[in-house]
Amino acid sequence: MTTERSVGYVRPSSGVLTEEGAEISVASLPAGGSVLRIDGLVLYAPGKPDSERVPADVHRLVVAVTPEKGVEVVRTVSSPRAIARVIDIVNRLRRPSYLENPGGPMITEQMARVDLVIRFYEGRQGADLLASVDEHPLLGAGTGNVLLWVAGKRQPILQDGTGALARAVSQLAGVPIVS
Repeated sequence: MTTERSVGYVRPSSGVLTEEGAEISVASLPAGGSVLRIDGLVLYAPGKPDSERVPADVHRLVVAVTPEKGVEVVRTVSSPRAIARVIDIVNRLRRPSYLENPGGPMITEQMARVDLVIRFYEGRQGADLLASVDEHPLLGAGTGNVLLWVAGKRQPILQDGTGALARAVSQLAGVPIVS
């Protein structure tokens, strides 16, 4: 009869290492002796290049929120503080974690209850579109995948696993996205 004992840990990390962990297992062999196995895990998330970030020279946001049952609400945001907050949230979003979601990124349109679009503009009256965000957060949780376009180019899918973007936009637009 083989007896096995294991101990391990996984912990969030900071910087480019998103998660790290180790597992140590010891098993006794039926004919005598033991086997030792040590597994290590490190998940690397490369930093985002500037081409995948919303530029800082945004002067105006146009936020459009369409609830599943309701009318689209459109708000223009020109407060530098509010704009900086939204840009910071978007620029902090990372690509989906394959430990949390081993199947890869999932576009939640089938389950979506809200359509959220944010457009980032340069200049007070100008129509120079710098970036655009399209998210379909789950109503109540506010979590979802974020599609980002910068300078007209689609960027890799980002994950808003905490609902931070939906919460911020909910406050700015005065529309209940998260509970």
